[in-house]
Amino acid sequence: MKILVVDDDQELARAVSKICTSKGHIVDIAYDGFTAQNFIDSYIYDVVILDMILPDAIGYELCKKWHEAFVQSKIIILSVQTEILSKVKSFYSGAHDFVSKPFDPLELLARIESHPPSARTPDLFSGNVVLNVKKGSIEYNGATIELSLRQFSIIRMLFERKGEIVTKQELIMIHNDASGSEHAIDSHIFYIRKALKKSGYSNELIRTLRGRGYMVE
Repeated sequence: MKILVVDDDQELARAVSKICTSKGHIVDIAYDGFTAQNFIDSYIYDVVILDMILPDAIGYELCKKWHEAFVQSKIIILSVQTEILSKVKSFYSGAHDFVSKPFDPLELLARIESHPPSARTPDLFSGNVVLNVKKGSIEYNGATIELSLRQFSIIRMLFERKGEIVTKQELIMIHNDASGSEHAIDSHIFYIRKALKKSGYSNELIRTLRGRGYMVE
């Protein structure tokens, strides 16, 4: 499995990484929320081990953000907080498991391996263009178009609401980011269209409805 460990306790993070890699898993480490977000935007993980309190973020808030952005990783929250409210917040935010600190690394490994890679999520289609939900990519005519997490989240919402107008503000808020810009959305749409055209797709997959938003038919 591919695992992301997010914890500002560098010694603990390295210890978790070591025991996971000893079992053949691939591990990345982030010591803060900003770095974790960059990893999440760039790669697909089977499991994310996420500390509750980071220097620049709260674990369950990141968890909620990723859950709303269709991140499919299994998320295990680590925390020194043992009260029931912390656990409830974590689970309502989309976490799959909660482990209290201190913990035995072997127990954590057992919990990680009890969350196998997700079963295949059905792909989405628009004509002969396939949105591969598991891989986070677009497939057309034998070509695979790799997307960033934000680009994938945008095209996935358009596919899931096929035939409906989706406003730019709705696309901005996929990542719960009110500071995002409409220009950034336009740039992502432009990239997707350009990549499709390069693969030989000549139709208009994503329609622009001026002043209203975008739509996949």
